[in-house]
Amino acid sequence: MRSSTWRMILVLALVSILSGGTLAGFYTWLNPIIEANRQKADLELGFKGLFPEAASFEEEVPPSSAEADDAVYRVLAADGSVLGYAFKASGDGFGGPIKMAIGLSADRKSLVGIRVLQLSETPGLGSRIQEPSFTDQFAGKSLTDAYQLNQDIDGITGATISSRAAVDIVRTGIQAAMQRMGQPVVMAAAVPAATGGGSTTSEGSTNALPELAGDPAEALLAVVPPDAGVDVVMFVSIGTFPAEGAKTDPEIFQGISSTGETGAIGFRAAAAGMEGPVEVLGVIDPADKTLINVRVYHQSETPDVGDKIATDAAFQRQFAGKSIDARLEVGEDLDTISGATVSSQAVAEAVRYGIAAARASGLIE
Repeated sequence: MRSSTWRMILVLALVSILSGGTLAGFYTWLNPIIEANRQKADLELGFKGLFPEAASFEEEVPPSSAEADDAVYRVLAADGSVLGYAFKASGDGFGGPIKMAIGLSADRKSLVGIRVLQLSETPGLGSRIQEPSFTDQFAGKSLTDAYQLNQDIDGITGATISSRAAVDIVRTGIQAAMQRMGQPVVMAAAVPAATGGGSTTSEGSTNALPELAGDPAEALLAVVPPDAGVDVVMFVSIGTFPAEGAKTDPEIFQGISSTGETGAIGFRAAAAGMEGPVEVLGVIDPADKTLINVRVYHQSETPDVGDKIATDAAFQRQFAGKSIDARLEVGEDLDTISGATVSSQAVAEAVRYGIAAARASGLIE
């Protein structure tokens, strides 16, 4: 019996070794084929899409290493003339890596365009960076432009992080490729954000967030953007109202217009963040049932990580214009702060609590 058991073990071991060796050999043989097909797809979908008249692509600058995918190609027409140059660039987006094909003009002074080759961004939000409405903005741009989101490139509403990542990939990709071709490019400086005690966007937006007062009723006035077209001169607290799941009942405020009429509705609500409660202020337009704006009021999140929920204007302003019937879920219809998912989710959760309390108050039909 003992010898039979050992024979069985020996047979199983040999089968395992042979199977493992066969699989290893198979993948060793298959990987070059997969890589070759991937490279062909990049050329056909990316470079050929940027240069439809291209007859061939010749390596102008080899990859920086054996593992790198950053070779620069000379794009040739059928008669051998140079149509331009093409290369790939990549970086991290909201959902994962983003890879792009980038085309330069023959004189190396402007962009022919960009194509997204790979992404895993949120469908219907971040994934829209591959749509012509976004990518067409890059065609014909001078290489010396700033390439800054909301300065010379418009982002996609609700997909700020994906938009910013795409612009960053294009900017750094151009700089790296031109440096390797021996023609470094100096891009225009980003326009600095305005100062004034408030928060600024990480994209260099010129619209700084206004300072919030200590009194929430007064602070709500600063939450309403000057260009929102909302007539409200004061907010009056009407008390707290329940919101399912909230540890503290949100406080609801009635907005009063310059003519003494009621209108906008304000709320003050909180949710649990990474380090403690995250408190937000929000303003609702009850007529069309949308959020006018949202601001982080108080927080104690990790410095330089979670606390960016209070200093990234683009993150907070993405709530503006959202329907109060929307899910308002980070990763679905809202972007997060990179590296601060829990803190970002706390802001969204607090906003949902505020909306629920506003409904409970009876101010929203």
